[in-house]
Amino acid sequence: MIFNSMYFQNAVIGSAMQAAVFRSEIISNNIANADTPGFKKSRVEFEESLRKALDNAMQTGAKDFSGVGMRAVITHENFNYRVDENNVDMETEMSALYQNAARYDALTSMLTNNSRRFNLVVTGR
Repeated sequence: MIFNSMYFQNAVIGSAMQAAVFRSEIISNNIANADTPGFKKSRVEFEESLRKALDNAMQTGAKDFSGVGMRAVITHENFNYRVDENNVDMETEMSALYQNAARYDALTSMLTNNSRRFNLVVTGR
């Protein structure tokens, strides 16, 4: 039972870590194109897909998260605070990059703690 629970947690954490890596790439692309005229920023949609997979897992017992989707969505927000119609706000993107890095660090800590618990159960140390 404990191994099923750890596997389930690690699968969820792994999916979230993959999304954090993808999100970092998208945010970095936004930052790199901050001076490109007409560029529209992108964002990552992941959480809703994970929520659906978790709901499915609770209802069916399926623990496969390989189908949890991540996708980049171009944001065509109505505001263009610049004349060149680029909608990248550097402060917002830098804040998002920091938040994403903190999220990734937290996920890494969770995965490390799960590994330690697994080792404790298996070896008794």
